[in-house]
Amino acid sequence: MRAHAKTKDEAQLSDCARRMLAHLRAHQLLTPGWSNSKGGRDRVERSLLAESWNDSYAVLGFDRESAEPPFLKPAVDELAKADAQG
Repeated sequence: MRAHAKTKDEAQLSDCARRMLAHLRAHQLLTPGWSNSKGGRDRVERSLLAESWNDSYAVLGFDRESAEPPFLKPAVDELAKADAQG
């Protein structure tokens, strides 16, 4: 997210990242092994995309009209690495 966000304020970036993770956890999308299937990755990606459209993430400056914003795939890849490490 940091590389693609318009803000460079670490506190804002951290807060947004924590909220996105909390959203995924609240919807039980980060269960162990979620990244082992295309469906699991797709669910996480779609959920992150929809969550990023909320006003609370406007500070990041992501394009709400883009179906594939540049932060999305790297974010899912990072989460998948964490899932693979257990």
